[in-house]
Amino acid sequence: MAKYELEIYTRPTCSDCQNLKHYLTVNDIPFQSHDVESNPEQEKELVTLTGNRIVPAIVFKKRGLLKNQEVFVGFEPNRIQIEELTSKVRN
Repeated sequence: MAKYELEIYTRPTCSDCQNLKHYLTVNDIPFQSHDVESNPEQEKELVTLTGNRIVPAIVFKKRGLLKNQEVFVGFEPNRIQIEELTSKVRN
């Protein structure tokens, strides 16, 4: 069973968001995507999680009782940590 669930917050015009989606799809990593441009409620969640409106936001939610989460803003600047955690989403 996977140790983490993955949610991403994106905008259609964001190239870093498209690169993230491509990476996740090519590597067969399951994720739930939220388009903050078309859904104002999702944008409010984004601001609550990150304190800003910058996308992509990548949220790794740990399974279990505590449900801790790790949040990253930006794919390329955080790519190494994201790649390490995505291996825990697959298993």
